[in-house]
Amino acid sequence: MEKPRSVSCGGTMRLPLGYRFRPTDEELVIHYLLRKVCCVPLPASVIPELDVFHTNPSHLPGSPKENKYFFSKRRGNLAKCGRTNTCSGYWKPASGREKVIVVPGTKQAVGMKKSWVFRPDCLRTRWLMNEYRLVGSPTTRNSPQQATEYWVVCCIYQQRSKITSKREVIMPSIIDFMVEDRGIDDSGPPQPSSSSSVITAVSSNEVDQEASSS
Repeated sequence: MEKPRSVSCGGTMRLPLGYRFRPTDEELVIHYLLRKVCCVPLPASVIPELDVFHTNPSHLPGSPKENKYFFSKRRGNLAKCGRTNTCSGYWKPASGREKVIVVPGTKQAVGMKKSWVFRPDCLRTRWLMNEYRLVGSPTTRNSPQQATEYWVVCCIYQQRSKITSKREVIMPSIIDFMVEDRGIDDSGPPQPSSSSSVITAVSSNEVDQEASSS
């Protein structure tokens, strides 16, 4: 029996052809990061370990067109710094605010999401990173344990170019022009109607039918 072919992504991640690893924020924190910290078996061995904060993103394994996921260790005292340096640049926070990750269906906070941008020699690049950590990690404590190492999971990817974004915005208008050129209706655009006007029109038709039948 022929074995299914697989592809390698992120160095050690191997998935069948046609499959892509695209977890949601909640899935990434609850089913992977939390299990990693608690030493519980993961759903799949698809996220390798790597010190991403001291690695140039262009040197990371895997295709540059795909999202790259890595487990990485952080230190509580270093995580509060404004940036982390690599040998050829540095990671800088993209914003000062973090997004709270909650358990689906509840308001219980389980993790935090922080965005970073990579800059070599003060030049902005297309490399972005989302860092996920658990609530209660050393960065949220005011205690002597701030230097304790803890696990985070990172998603590194390249921002889409503006040319691609502009094409996606222009395409709907081109389709609209094609529809207008067909000349199906030259009476102008239809007037917006509310639910109450639709109900009124239906009621009027019923009254006319009753009057004609009598």
